[in-house]
Amino acid sequence: MEIKSVSNNFFPAKNAEGNQKKQVKSTEEKLDKIEISNRANQMNKVSSEIKNITEIRERIKTKFYNSDEVIKYVSGEIYKEIKK
Repeated sequence: MEIKSVSNNFFPAKNAEGNQKKQVKSTEEKLDKIEISNRANQMNKVSSEIKNITEIRERIKTKFYNSDEVIKYVSGEIYKEIKK
């Protein structure tokens, strides 16, 4: 990561008309970049997995998976896999 110092030029130069000059910068200088460490990515993945497990446990408690709609969907997906 590169850290650049702050310029001492607090007031941009003005042209003859009194408007501020526009400085053209390269595309690379205009864009901000964020770097996320591997550790942060792993922590995010674990966090989302925990949320999924919690949601699944809640669905089991409420007998969501016992509904006819879910059973038909799962059996249809199993059939598609067997048919291949």
